[in-house]
Amino acid sequence: MVLLSDVGGLTGVRNTLSSILVPAGVIEKIVKILQEESDSLSERSFPPVPAAAFGTRFSGENLGTHTDKAHARLNNAVLEAVASLQITTEAMDKFDRELEESDANSHAASTALLRSTERARDNMDDNRNTPPPQQPNGSDQ
Repeated sequence: MVLLSDVGGLTGVRNTLSSILVPAGVIEKIVKILQEESDSLSERSFPPVPAAAFGTRFSGENLGTHTDKAHARLNNAVLEAVASLQITTEAMDKFDRELEESDANSHAASTALLRSTERARDNMDDNRNTPPPQQPNGSDQ
């Protein structure tokens, strides 16, 4: 079971939902539900179904068992969703960082290869086709 504290409290819920661009009105409705209905979101928020409600046959008992399981899953759905969104956000941030690092490494490797190729060309043609170095003010020598 995921607890509200596991997702950073109401602030964590707001921050997570804001980071994935959930409209502010929707966020406030979710927070309101979590604040006002905290008692009903407890582990036993749905009243237990009486054993005889679905009958005494196997199918009735089976339906009652599955109803209890469904109620248990619904109790924690919002918090599980927020926790999943937080994990997804962290993974996306990590992917973005790794992509930027990879891009920077690729750029550095490409620049080094270009310089190495230019030096090799200069050595092969005795600098005949090498443009003169530019002066700091941008004019040629």
